Amino acid sequence: MMRIGVIGCGNMAQALVKGIYQSNKETNFFTYTPSHTKAKELASLVSGEAVKEIRDFPVLDYWLIACKPQQFDEFVKNSSGLLRDQKVISIMAAISIESISKKLQTNKVIRIMPNTPVGVGLGICLLVVCEMITPE
Repeated sequence: MMRIGVIGCGNMAQALVKGIYQSNKETNFFTYTPSHTKAKELASLVSGEAVKEIRDFPVLDYWLIACKPQQFDEFVKNSSGLLRDQKVISIMAAISIESISKKLQTNKVIRIMPNTPVGVGLGICLLVVCEMITPE
């Protein structure tokens, strides 16, 4: 059973998470937003669990970083080493894989650039994957 932590639960994150959930109901989602409101909303849609603090996340298979790019540095500060050597999926625009790798201390980064129709299940996503991530 795969476990995915979701940081930021806006429209794109919701679309991706709901799509993953529809294709694999066995996935466990743990969601987080500073206000906790959207995290609870998304968790309820995918039988997940909203966490109140970043440090409350259990051991995960993947971290989906879906916060706004201008919130990334604050997330890095609050997560301080928590994502070291973890598999990270980012949908943040304008933040390079190199920057994510350096700031989160991991070389296992996947960058996804979804387009707007993803919100209604008809979009596509461009994937860029680090060398340390295998196709599986």
